[in-house]
Amino acid sequence: MVTVMGQPETTTSEGGSITMSVGNTEVMYLPSADGINAITPPNLVFTNIQKIEHPIIEFDQRDYSWNDKVYLSITDPASNINPNEIDFVGSFNNKKLEIFTDSGKHLDYVLSETGKNSNFFTGEIQLTGFLLGDVNNDGIEDILTSETSGIGPYNGKIGTAQSDKITARYYYAPGEYVDTSVPIRMYLGELGFFMRSYDIAQKPILRLNDYDLNLAYGDKSDIVSVNVKSDSDLNGIVVQLHETWPGVFEGEIPTSQVKTSSSLLVSPGDEITATYYDKTLPDPYAKGEILPILATTQIQKTNQVNY
Repeated sequence: MVTVMGQPETTTSEGGSITMSVGNTEVMYLPSADGINAITPPNLVFTNIQKIEHPIIEFDQRDYSWNDKVYLSITDPASNINPNEIDFVGSFNNKKLEIFTDSGKHLDYVLSETGKNSNFFTGEIQLTGFLLGDVNNDGIEDILTSETSGIGPYNGKIGTAQSDKITARYYYAPGEYVDTSVPIRMYLGELGFFMRSYDIAQKPILRLNDYDLNLAYGDKSDIVSVNVKSDSDLNGIVVQLHETWPGVFEGEIPTSQVKTSSSLLVSPGDEITATYYDKTLPDPYAKGEILPILATTQIQKTNQVNY
C-alpha cells in the first residue's frame, strides 16, 4: 500500500476529478460507475497500488430504542494520512461528519482510527430520549432529557423522539458524501409467567421484555416494578423485576397461604394476575399514554403442574 505523509490539500477540476496533494505526491480521484477511483500521476512509479472505493459508513444495529448507545464506523483508506499515528475523520479536517435525527437534533462529529494504519474509524453516541417521567414504575423520575452535545469520538449525546431516525453523513470530498440511516423506535412490553400453573408450594416466576427500559448506563442493571394480585389477595403486592439481559427482567413472586406484608396470599385454585404499566409506547400510541400489560397463571387445586 502506498503511504503519503502530511496534511492533504484538495482541488477539484471542471471535469469533476479531485486531486489530493500531500507534499510532492498527488493522488487523483475520478468519479466512475462503481465509485471513486484513485490514480497516480504518470511520472510517479509505485508498487502494490490499490483501488480506493468510496468510504463505507455503518451503524452497529438495524434499529435503536430511545436510550441506546450507538456505535458508528467509517472505512476510509484515503483518510489514513499518518500511518504511524492515530488519524481522525470529521471536524478535524476537511472531511466533515454530521449526525442528525429526523426530529431536528444535530451534531458535527469526529471518529478516531482504531489503530495505526488501520483505515477504520469508530466512535459512539448515547441516545438521550426525551423527558417522560418515571417509566419503570420505581417511584424515581428517569432523567432522559433529550440532551444533545459532544464532538466525538466517545462523548456524543443526541436526543430522540418517540418515532425517529438517526442519520450519519460523511463528506469525504468536495460535493461528495456517503450516508446511512437507522430507525429509532419504542417497543411494546411483553409480560408472562414461566408456566401456565404452579403448585401452591412453588414460587411463580415472571418475565418482562421491554427494551425501552434498558435505562442504566455502563454495567449497571435496571429494576422494574409490577403489581401482582390473586383471587385471595385482591390488594396484592408490588414485585421488583431485575434486569438479567438488556431489556429483559425477571423476578420470583413471594407467595404464602398466610397473608404477610411482603408476600402474596394464595389458595388452591387461585388465579394470579400481574400488571405492568407500559409508559414507553410506540406509534400509534400517543406520547405519554400508559398501557396496562397483563399476565396470568393458576395455582393448582392438586399437585399437578402444567408447564
